Amino acid sequence: MGLMNGQEFTSEERCNGQSPIHAIIGETESSNTVILSRTTGPFKIPVISPSASCECLSNRKDYPYFFRTIASDYHQSRALAYIIKHFGWSWVGAVNSDNDYGNYGMAIFLNTAEKEGICVEYSVKFQRKEPEKLKNVVATIKKSTAKVIVAFLTNFEMNNLLDQLIIQNITGLQVIGVEAWITADSMITSNSFHVLGGSLGFAVKKNNIEGFADFVIKEFWETAFPCSQTKGNSSQYELICNVYQDLLVLKSNNEDVPEQRYASNVYKSVYAVAHSLHNLLKCNDKEGCETDLKIQPQQVVEALKNVNFTIMVGDRVWFDSTGAVVAEYEVVNWQQDSNGSIKFIPVGYYDASLPSDQRFVLNTENIIWAGGQQECPGEYWSNTEKNKSEKPFCRMMGDPNYPLIFKDGDVTIGALFPIRSIETLPSFEFTQKPQLLSCSSVNLRDFRMAQTMIFAIDEINNSKSLLPNVYIGYRIYDTCGSRLSSISATMALMNGQEFAAEDTCNGQSPIHAIIGETESSATVILSRTTGPFKIPVISHSATCECLSNRKKYPSFFRTIASDYHQSRALAYIIKHFGWSWVGAVNSDNDYGNNGMAIFLNTAQEEGICVEYAEKFYRTEPEKLRKVVDTIKKSTAKVIVAFLTSFEMENLLEQLSTENITGLQMIGVEAWITAKSLIAPNSFHVLGGSLGFAVRKINIEGFADYVIKSFWETAFPCSQMERNSSQYALSCNIYQDLLVLKNYNEDVPEQRYSSNVYKAVYAVAHSLHSLLKCNENKGCEKDLKIQPQQVVEALKRVNFTVKMGDHVWFDSTGATVAQYEVVNWQMDSDGSVQFTPVGYYDASLPPDQRFVLNTENIIWTGGQLEKPRSVCSESCPPGTRKAAQKGRPVCCYDCIPCAEGEISNETGLTALVAILFYSKKDTPIVKANNSELSFLLLFSLTLCFLCSLTFIGRPTEWSCMLRHTAFGITFCSLGSTIGFSA
Repeated sequence: MGLMNGQEFTSEERCNGQSPIHAIIGETESSNTVILSRTTGPFKIPVISPSASCECLSNRKDYPYFFRTIASDYHQSRALAYIIKHFGWSWVGAVNSDNDYGNYGMAIFLNTAEKEGICVEYSVKFQRKEPEKLKNVVATIKKSTAKVIVAFLTNFEMNNLLDQLIIQNITGLQVIGVEAWITADSMITSNSFHVLGGSLGFAVKKNNIEGFADFVIKEFWETAFPCSQTKGNSSQYELICNVYQDLLVLKSNNEDVPEQRYASNVYKSVYAVAHSLHNLLKCNDKEGCETDLKIQPQQVVEALKNVNFTIMVGDRVWFDSTGAVVAEYEVVNWQQDSNGSIKFIPVGYYDASLPSDQRFVLNTENIIWAGGQQECPGEYWSNTEKNKSEKPFCRMMGDPNYPLIFKDGDVTIGALFPIRSIETLPSFEFTQKPQLLSCSSVNLRDFRMAQTMIFAIDEINNSKSLLPNVYIGYRIYDTCGSRLSSISATMALMNGQEFAAEDTCNGQSPIHAIIGETESSATVILSRTTGPFKIPVISHSATCECLSNRKKYPSFFRTIASDYHQSRALAYIIKHFGWSWVGAVNSDNDYGNNGMAIFLNTAQEEGICVEYAEKFYRTEPEKLRKVVDTIKKSTAKVIVAFLTSFEMENLLEQLSTENITGLQMIGVEAWITAKSLIAPNSFHVLGGSLGFAVRKINIEGFADYVIKSFWETAFPCSQMERNSSQYALSCNIYQDLLVLKNYNEDVPEQRYSSNVYKAVYAVAHSLHSLLKCNENKGCEKDLKIQPQQVVEALKRVNFTVKMGDHVWFDSTGATVAQYEVVNWQMDSDGSVQFTPVGYYDASLPPDQRFVLNTENIIWTGGQLEKPRSVCSESCPPGTRKAAQKGRPVCCYDCIPCAEGEISNETGLTALVAILFYSKKDTPIVKANNSELSFLLLFSLTLCFLCSLTFIGRPTEWSCMLRHTAFGITFCSLGSTIGFSA
């Protein structure tokens, strides 16, 4: 009342409805804050509490002017259930303070525990002034078989309970605590550790306020402390200042300051009010504030709803719709150091600002349990009791798999990229629970793809025309190039990591689409896994023709063409250069086997002979040796290598080791521009290689993004202090990526990034349609979009990205085939360059699809002359071909013609006619009816000449001439043949 009224005696100044204060900071406890808020509520005075966490205060109807710089207990209560479930405890006891704080908090905990399948043996409560109830609580604990106790108590009640437990020597209990007492210094006594040692609980995050430690021992007493300017012998001092004597003993003590956890909440409260007033008084740096403005408390309330600022310790401050800040807790553990003093050691954290699957992190290895034990206590109940309480419920099994990079949004896109390429498997000796897989060796190309995805999402989130009021979130997993990790990540994407059964088993996918995988075989597995749930998968680089089967993969799309086109184009390039004798090697996986099958079929159609077709997989060294031996024995000088970059690296290593050179390699997009193949000895094997590559497309702004904005806004831990416990627990896994922070020289050479960019925009355009978006009204965000709807919408997308490319999906879910033909060349400084020497574009007419600039090609060994690769040379005049038994038709022997037979190199009709005419009197010509023979040759010549009428643009007359001329000459030819027969 004193705050609201002031202490002035002039009534006319105090009864005009103007409050002497603009905001109140307090109270400390929830029950007192409830009373304060109800008292000030009718006067619309904002109350900001630094520590009142009762969920009851979230009711905006009852407390419309209440704010707090601590989170509501809604989060802490649920997190208590999660920590219990995490350790597999299903039989617990519960004690709470009998006040607003304890009753509301315990009610939420009990409700969450039931959903999580946790059984509560007892739930009792007491208040600090109720010793009889306290005795009943202790008696219940003594009789209980549960060895884990959830203590939702204030520090006052916890002190009372601790005293009784010490007196009765009740130990061996694993106590799970709350922020109100878990780090309270008042708990630390000579006997407390044998009862509370090993306790776990949630604590308010510690923040160091720079300068505060010095302020409390010097400036505060000089400038802010009452009586600091009053002489000690004055009557005023006697009357007023004696009440502060007990505080003066703290004048030189600041050792406790680093451990103060709520001080930063008070600090934030003050700054929140200051930012509100700064806005209301229309302040700016140059002109100051309009101090004459009369600010009403109600105006401060409205301004507080809009504050959004960052304090000097790095925390961002804003209030949600309930008037609270985001929930951030440290998980602390009661431990004893070498000198016997009790320490509150951070062993994890809970951060509600993170995606749901990363909010709760524990470092179990660092925990000391009840009684100073190193081993986590298990369940303590009989099978009878357990069987009675068990009921079927849906839950996730095993440890959750967390994404590498993430951000929440209104809609979510998942992604799988092999950002690292080496996987370390844990021990499978089954003597302990297997640890999570670990990955190493950063794969720069796929890390760039992840960055491209985030870049595209950021563009869309800032767009006013595409999904204008919808925020896209993402979850990007690192698969390590491993099938095991890929499956684990796929399941994590489909399920999410929420603990509540109703959130994970309701049939609602937490994601709307998945971008990935990079390799075809992994994409096949991904598509088969997600297929039954109709979740769309969009790959940026999986080209296997097998994925075009819409019966098997109805929800699959890709922003790259199927290998149907590339495989056929390989045959066309070989035919173009006149090579009729080639070898073939492919990866023994979906990508290589399907691609090679199409190539071999097309090669046969085009009259190309394949000397050998071998295959191997990256983990098969014996098969690789067989392949190399085959190549060494072969006479084919051209090799079609339908390999992934992994298998090509293996083959290159063996060819270099055995110094096998002089082979003209024809490659595919998977390896032809792979930087990983460039090594000191690689050019003498692969120099002059030709192959098809994905087109290079520059994404404007991306090169700058990867060295600046990405690390500032999207990279995990970028806003986290390096010395914080949260950083130590979570951020060390990103250290190998940080070395790329200032590097972007590879960006212009990235060829698949544009495909990822298109994939993201394809999903965005689909959602834009489904959410009925328009620029003026925005999108209908309340609509529940099922993945199957996204699949149908993707079939209809048709848009152009900012680089100018047109994006749409054909009936197989793929985009149009467009390749560059590149040639491995070496420039003047000895560096290897992938030089464009042509293109293949399936969107063009058939006679314009394939273009080569032969003059610019450097051939194998750095030669300027095209190599020859034939099984047998052409037979000279006077000889004829004789097939070699058991060998392809391209292999033959040239044997002399039999007596009386003629072999001519050209064999043209006109020359035959001249020959017949010059020998018309010879017996052999006469025997063949020379007149009919001449007529037959003449008719054949006319037939050949008919083709000349088809030259040029068709007209009405030319069309008539074509039909007439061909009909007459063909009829005369047929008649001649019939007559001669």
